[in-house]
Amino acid sequence: MHLTDQQLIEDDYDENIHFSQCQPCQQRLEHLLVIRQQLSDIVPPDHQIDQWQSIKQDFLSQHQPPSSNKKKLNFWRLTSMSLAASLVLFAILLSPPFKDNPSQASDLEVLIAKNNQLQQQLVTLNGQLKLAGIKQLQFQLGQLDAVIQQAYFDQLSDDHKITLWQQRQQLISNTLINQQQSKIVRI
Repeated sequence: MHLTDQQLIEDDYDENIHFSQCQPCQQRLEHLLVIRQQLSDIVPPDHQIDQWQSIKQDFLSQHQPPSSNKKKLNFWRLTSMSLAASLVLFAILLSPPFKDNPSQASDLEVLIAKNNQLQQQLVTLNGQLKLAGIKQLQFQLGQLDAVIQQAYFDQLSDDHKITLWQQRQQLISNTLINQQQSKIVRI
């Protein structure tokens, strides 16, 4: 009967008569010693963690946009918002002078003013918002602004325009509310 791995590792195999005469047990012992040496050569996990941290830092340092790109991004962000606001204002000025219902017209003007006010608040928070959130908001506002402009060009009813402006206001309000909630959570 051959020796077990435990008996081979215990170092008393020299006194064992079986071990001195058994070639397979001697080979298993050599194999176990090689495995033991390989396991002792493995780098401790602390070094691996340090290596991953340095790799992560190197990766982040190489893939962060330089500050000049951030300035360009802020410039284009503000330019696009200003252009959208200008186009809306232009569309309002070109709208027909007659009004079906004065109360609807005043509601529309109040909504437009509220949208402009919310957009100004959004511009002041611009640096605090995440880039992905800003890009998504710009895309959604761009689409909604295009629909609003088309409504003015097609001279659609004030009710339809009010609905579109309310959607735009809700989109900006939700973004501002989410930003305020994230500040509360961070505290």
